[in-house]
Amino acid sequence: MRKWIAALGLLTFLLPALPAHSAPVPIGVDTLLRRETDLSQLPKLRDWASSLQSSYDRTGGNGDAQNFLSMTGKTATLADLTGPGAVVRLWSANPNGQIKVYIDDAPTPVIDVPFAKLFDGSLPAFAPPLTQASSGGFYSYLPLPYAKHCRITVDDPHGLYYQVNSLTFALNTSVRPFALPLTDADQAALQTAVRAWKSLGGSSPPLQRWGHARLVAL
Repeated sequence: MRKWIAALGLLTFLLPALPAHSAPVPIGVDTLLRRETDLSQLPKLRDWASSLQSSYDRTGGNGDAQNFLSMTGKTATLADLTGPGAVVRLWSANPNGQIKVYIDDAPTPVIDVPFAKLFDGSLPAFAPPLTQASSGGFYSYLPLPYAKHCRITVDDPHGLYYQVNSLTFALNTSVRPFALPLTDADQAALQTAVRAWKSLGGSSPPLQRWGHARLVAL
């Protein structure tokens, strides 16, 4: 018996160590920004669900403004999202009022500014051309990830047109929630994205213009 135990111990010692399975990298601002700038990511299948919440006319008419999930006093709720997930696009034709973004049920909003300031280049994280005016409206492609919940409200919206595009990840996905100021990793990814978008010229998002260029070439 002792010989068998000794042989088993020797065999265990000689066998190469199995590679350890590293934990999945949490999804954060940096990983989502890399997805927005790397065309090789486009064909990769992901178990993410995409959704849109907007001010479309709920009656089927053409009155596509000032239609919200709810209205409490002068505060409109634009989106109320369950995570893990990320807001990946904000758009408005007329960004009126004061926008507030609450992440993971925190009582204090992580963003609390006049809505128009998201697009004028005055806020370091919301850097053009990822966030700016374009084609008669205003857009932001700065991702806002959240682990559990995201709620977006606007005080005094005044005839607001809006769209909120979001992704919902699998329930076990690890997420680093959006926070300001950006971390060093997030800031580095933002600068890389800014350079990539600027290198293509123009004011529309690079993937959109890349698709247009391919269509023209064909």
